[in-house]
Amino acid sequence: HIQKYEPNEAYKGEHMEHGRSEWDSKRLLGWMFYLNDCNGGTRWPQQRFTTKPREGDLYIWPAGWTHSHYGLPATKEKYILTGWCEFIS
Repeated sequence: HIQKYEPNEAYKGEHMEHGRSEWDSKRLLGWMFYLNDCNGGTRWPQQRFTTKPREGDLYIWPAGWTHSHYGLPATKEKYILTGWCEFIS
């Protein structure tokens, strides 16, 4: 998924990639590429880690509740490429 966030926008709700529904229950990993430099990152509170977005940076994390996270708004447009790795039997 290619996502664009306008200045002061972000996916602010804390969430995880894995869920109970048919479409997200098989997710094992989440990943994200930053497509531009900006000052709004992503925060993983349980790990006490916040990204510093730079164009080309790749982040990969477990999809479960141990790695819930949320976006931080930037003062300019933020572009990311994001997706999931799934187990399909």
